[in-house]
Amino acid sequence: MCTEVNLCNTDNVFTVLKFLKSQLPQSILPWQLLTYIYQKVVTREDIYAQVFVNHLTEIKCVIILYSTPGLVPHWNVIQNYTRNIAIACDKEYTNDILLDLLKKCVPWKQKLNFCGIDQRYITPVIEQFVTEKKLGNYEILTHIQFELDQSVFLEKSKILSSTVPEGIEIRQLKSEDATLMVEAWKYKSDDLYSVAQAKFCIENLCSMGAYRDGKLLCWRLLLYDGSFDMAYTIPEARRLGLSSLLSVRLTAEIFKRQERVFGYTALNNRNSLGLAAKMGFRETGISDWIQFEPIGIYVKKDLHPHILKSSI
Repeated sequence: MCTEVNLCNTDNVFTVLKFLKSQLPQSILPWQLLTYIYQKVVTREDIYAQVFVNHLTEIKCVIILYSTPGLVPHWNVIQNYTRNIAIACDKEYTNDILLDLLKKCVPWKQKLNFCGIDQRYITPVIEQFVTEKKLGNYEILTHIQFELDQSVFLEKSKILSSTVPEGIEIRQLKSEDATLMVEAWKYKSDDLYSVAQAKFCIENLCSMGAYRDGKLLCWRLLLYDGSFDMAYTIPEARRLGLSSLLSVRLTAEIFKRQERVFGYTALNNRNSLGLAAKMGFRETGISDWIQFEPIGIYVKKDLHPHILKSSI
């Protein structure tokens, strides 16, 4: 059985959120994304969201389909663009209910990006399904999922440096900064990190930038799925501690907006692993990003496929 949730019905959305909260921390990305939709921080039309469950009153599995903000111009053409997919499933039902929803709810004829997938229980099911059905090609990119407790952050923030280097101004980013951010950041991707998406996040969520004489040197922002993401410092401004300063200030702002602060970092990103530890983040799981391309459809390869998410 596969039922699409009416996102205009707040009672139904709240029921799905209750299930997703029961599956934390593995379900943190779909839980926070749907929380934003419920709160109207992100609207259904911003990301063309669709939510599917096995049953509205006995939920065991949730699949959320959504697009990157600014990527898709209209509902009628969502099939022409990459669809992101977030999944949460009770581990006891991955071999039956999850398989059924994968078959009935996922648009396998277009390019897909499975986001923040639980490596232990859900990734193997997707791999097996795609392989057995010979649906297409896929690549798995593994990340560490981190989360920060507010009480730990408050203690850490007392000892972390808060001194701003001379001549540096720290403030919220402006939408006109988005073009520079995407041009400078080497891990950009039309499907993941576009100018339109960066503008959306700056205008609707939390962000921080470090400037010298009006020039943007370092930035950090909160993504539309609620994850702590997209950090970069231009080469000439590195080793000034700007990334750490922005991370602490942005974290304080995020805690005003949402219950949990979380993010992902590539397994080999030592700098981000170090910053995460310094700030008090704890590892809460291993998550996969699965890039899927259907057979017979040519999709231009990302020049930097090894990091899908910028890190903590």
